[in-house]
Amino acid sequence: MQSIEDLLNMSNVANNTRSSTSEFLVKPSKYNDSVSIETFIAEFERVAVANNWNDEKMARVFPALLPTDCVWLETIEDLATESRNSFIAIKAEIDSGNRGKKLKNWQELANIKRKTNESLPKLAHRVHVLVDRSFGKFAASNKTTLELFFFLNCLPLDIQVLLCNPDMPTSVKNAVNAAEGLETAKHITNLRFDRFKTQAGNSSNSKAGADKKTKKFCNFCKLSGHTKESCFKAKASEKKKKDSSSSSSGSEVKSIHEPTLKKCQVIPISFKEVVTQALCDTGADVSVIPAHLVEKSRIKKFSATTMPAGVGGRPLKVMGETTIDFAINNHVFRHKFIVLDEKNVILGIDFFQKTICVYHSISTILSK
Repeated sequence: MQSIEDLLNMSNVANNTRSSTSEFLVKPSKYNDSVSIETFIAEFERVAVANNWNDEKMARVFPALLPTDCVWLETIEDLATESRNSFIAIKAEIDSGNRGKKLKNWQELANIKRKTNESLPKLAHRVHVLVDRSFGKFAASNKTTLELFFFLNCLPLDIQVLLCNPDMPTSVKNAVNAAEGLETAKHITNLRFDRFKTQAGNSSNSKAGADKKTKKFCNFCKLSGHTKESCFKAKASEKKKKDSSSSSSGSEVKSIHEPTLKKCQVIPISFKEVVTQALCDTGADVSVIPAHLVEKSRIKKFSATTMPAGVGGRPLKVMGETTIDFAINNHVFRHKFIVLDEKNVILGIDFFQKTICVYHSISTILSK
């Protein structure tokens, strides 16, 4: 039989166990680099309030939750003994050291781009970590919106348009799934197009080779006996084009790629009580406004400082330039336009480089 002393010892051990386990009503979690130190401190403070810990108790527990190679553990160890025994002092020291890192995270987030061969889930995780480190104290819904914005900004423009039309994704996870499907479909379509182009090229080359053996023909002057490479008329035409393009030196030469207009998105814009359609053409280096709209709206125009060129360096008849305020879906922009004898307003790449735009639908632009 057990003695009375043994029973009392067992009772004391049980009581000590109950008192020790009662200190942890909520067990704190350990810190990892996937969350910001601000988020971890806020979670630790909630656990400390639930466990009824004082400042000294929090100062003893907090360093034990940090990994050995954590930079914040080194920061705590560098403090004086009195400061190490106060969680308030530890938190103040971490906040002061975190300001420089937060600025670095902001800069990295502002310039974030998708790496070569980086998968979309990894890109989304990288955006999530940077947003959490940069905006740790923001509400969860606001951080989700920021993650979605920066993630979409890393994608190609055509993928952005398809993702945001007609409605934007509600979360980054939905955006990742949809973007992966669109990239897969785009890759398959490009493979089929390349295969068809290769087959068509092989068949045309075989026919051209057979004709070449029998008779030479120039596709430029439409005469037989020679090819375009040796045609003196073709060489003279190319030299004339180079001379005409170089004669416009002294002002910046920019190009407008007319064939790309067929593939452009069309959005409604308004200015000076005029509502019209604008072509979003990222292949055009400058933005264009038709001369008849300038005259109709009585907009002041000035002498052009840039001389755009058409396809192949063909000079265009520039009638001046003007700067106007125009609206796209209640968003007001100010931008410089070249006045040409064209039919449509063209928003070129200079506008989109100046304004970070994400297509919400064909008729909506969200701008920063």
